[in-house]
Amino acid sequence: RSLDKLYNFAECAGLQLILGLNALHRNPDNSWNSSSSLGLLKYSAGKKYNISWELGNGEERVGALSPRASITPFTG
Repeated sequence: RSLDKLYNFAECAGLQLILGLNALHRNPDNSWNSSSSLGLLKYSAGKKYNISWELGNGEERVGALSPRASITPFTG
């Protein structure tokens, strides 16, 4: 798992891991689809990872994205 490897690297290096939750994963009605972020939070909590979180990609940035931008939901 990529998150496990990233967390272990940060921990071994004595670093605090800060992850941004992507608000660009949207539902058809343009509301935030938080399922991927919730999965990531639950997974991290289950592993008792000490991670700081930020919510990024505010609404003012949604229209500024390239049509080629892609969003990959967290799948565990």
